[in-house]
Amino acid sequence: MKRSLLAIASLLMFSGALLAQDFPRVEVFGGYQILRVSQDDYGKTLNGWRVSMAGNLNRYFGIEGVVSGTYGDFYDIDGEPDDPDIDVNARIRNYSYLFGPRFTARSKVVTGFAHFLLGGSRTSVSAAASDPNATFSSNAFAWAVGGGLDLNLAKHFAVRPAQFDYGQIRTHDFGPGNVNSLTYSAGAVLKF
Repeated sequence: MKRSLLAIASLLMFSGALLAQDFPRVEVFGGYQILRVSQDDYGKTLNGWRVSMAGNLNRYFGIEGVVSGTYGDFYDIDGEPDDPDIDVNARIRNYSYLFGPRFTARSKVVTGFAHFLLGGSRTSVSAAASDPNATFSSNAFAWAVGGGLDLNLAKHFAVRPAQFDYGQIRTHDFGPGNVNSLTYSAGAVLKF
């Protein structure tokens, strides 16, 4: 009986140390982003940046926040490239701010994750035509679901070769319906 109690007491004392495996409490990502947006029959690719921070509550679960900016130019967006009467050029800027849960699978070499993010998006379009220039801006609800893979090069540093997210911007200010998006990101991860 004494041996059983001693074994149980030892197990309880050391189980906390065994469960407290080393994992980073905070992970910060910064990198390049390509955003492909589409609405109805029209699509455009934008380039920009992405920064995210994940606070890990345990080895498998955390809360993530993402801020990103993408930019692009549209030329002759009236859909009639051969129409000399209408020539509209536009510059688009999109900023997104998303937050949500992150689920992580960790090994010494590779860290994989999946997330579901909710937040907002601000899109600005500056258009120049034959007549006066116009600027339009819209704030809208946005969401994204996706994941990525980090290659752990050192205890506090990793490279993220691929992160993919699918999402929507729920706006009606730039035409009917939602704007669908597919995002690819790559960059560096600092772990603390």
